[in-house]
Amino acid sequence: MIYDPLTLAEHNRILMRAWALGATPKSVSTEHQEEDDDDNKESVPLPNQMTVTIVCVMRPDKILTKLRNELKFKRIEAGIYHSKEVLEKWIICPSELALVPKNYPLLPLARGKRLEKFISLCVREGLNDYLRLILDIGLATSPEAYWRKILEVKQM
Repeated sequence: MIYDPLTLAEHNRILMRAWALGATPKSVSTEHQEEDDDDNKESVPLPNQMTVTIVCVMRPDKILTKLRNELKFKRIEAGIYHSKEVLEKWIICPSELALVPKNYPLLPLARGKRLEKFISLCVREGLNDYLRLILDIGLATSPEAYWRKILEVKQM
C-alpha cells in the first residue's frame, strides 16, 4: 500500500484550524470609536478573504482524485492544485513541480526522481544555497536519492 500523505481527516483538521484563526479578531486601534460599537472593535476576515496552502511532499491521491468532485481541486500546473470552495485552498506537491526558478524554494522538499533532477540542476548551476537546504532536509525526505546523487557528484 502506498502511503497517502493527506487524509480527509487531516484535510478537515487543517481547515478547522484555518476557520479558528479566522475567528480570532485582529486588534484594531480603538481611538475615536464608540465604546458600544462591537463591529468596530474587531476585524475578522470573511472566508473569501482567507487562503489555506497545504504543502505535501507526496501527492495526496485520495484528496485530489477520489474526492475531486467533493473538494473541487483543479490542477493549475504541475504540482499545484487549487479549490475556491468556501475557503480558498491550495495544495502544492513539490515532487511534481517543474524545475523552474519560481519553484526552487519548494523543490528541496521533493522526493525521488524530481529531487534527483533538482540536485543535478543545483550542482550544474552552482546553486549552493539550495544544495545546503537539500543537505539540511534531504535526509528526512528522500535519503536514497540524496545519497545516490552525492555519490554521482563525488565521482565527477
